[in-house]
Amino acid sequence: MGRRAGWGLLLRAGRMLGRSPEQMEALRERFLRHAGKSVLLGRFVAVLRVLAGPIAGAVRMPYPRFLLFNVLGAALWASTMVTLAWLGGRWIPVERMVRGVVEFGVGLLVLLLLLLVIPRLVARLEERQLQGDGRKPSP
Repeated sequence: MGRRAGWGLLLRAGRMLGRSPEQMEALRERFLRHAGKSVLLGRFVAVLRVLAGPIAGAVRMPYPRFLLFNVLGAALWASTMVTLAWLGGRWIPVERMVRGVVEFGVGLLVLLLLLLVIPRLVARLEERQLQGDGRKPSP
């Protein structure tokens, strides 16, 4: 996808962000110099993981090089995650780990609910105040 339509989309996005085609070409060359690192490290950063492949295609990173760094990044990520999970399982009792995950999940859920509910409550209160102010006769 990135190889076929990507560069045109990137140029269009660059124009929307106030970048000239020359500046976009300079960014392309800079990305190509660091493309291998971007693809490899992209395995560890969610946003970069999603963007690295299409951008690599858009800037015409050679596919064998992309494949090499993508496979190396995947192997490094998988071995790192398995090792961390194994070490965590050896050092942290399962009950404590489960309790920590549940507490984190409940805390995150409460935070999410607050972020969704509070703005609606504030909007309702403001609406009621405005309606209340409209009904009161002026002195």
